[in-house]
Amino acid sequence: MRIQLREYIGFVRAFTEGANIMMKMFYVVVPYSPSAGAAAARAFGLFGSQKNTSGAAGSFDEHRIQLEQRLSLVAAGLTASGIRAIPLGTEEVIELLYRSFNPGAIESPIRLET
Repeated sequence: MRIQLREYIGFVRAFTEGANIMMKMFYVVVPYSPSAGAAAARAFGLFGSQKNTSGAAGSFDEHRIQLEQRLSLVAAGLTASGIRAIPLGTEEVIELLYRSFNPGAIESPIRLET
């Protein structure tokens, strides 16, 4: 069985190197929504008489940390499966969405106006 597996791995390597195999990319979206308690506290802060701006910055950092932890968990699971996972940055997400909705614009570079 091991000999057959090694021969098959060698065959697949030789086949992918010799033939023009199309590379495909898949994107995994990791959703995140703050807990109901945090959303209620935020709503109270918006409609209440007292506004706490320092708490908003702290909660943003907490949510960002929780999202990064979730991303690392998903990336670790994909890596364990043999899949390379790379988180996209802001400009890469903009380019991905732009090219998704404008398929004819593949050849031209995207210009971000700041």
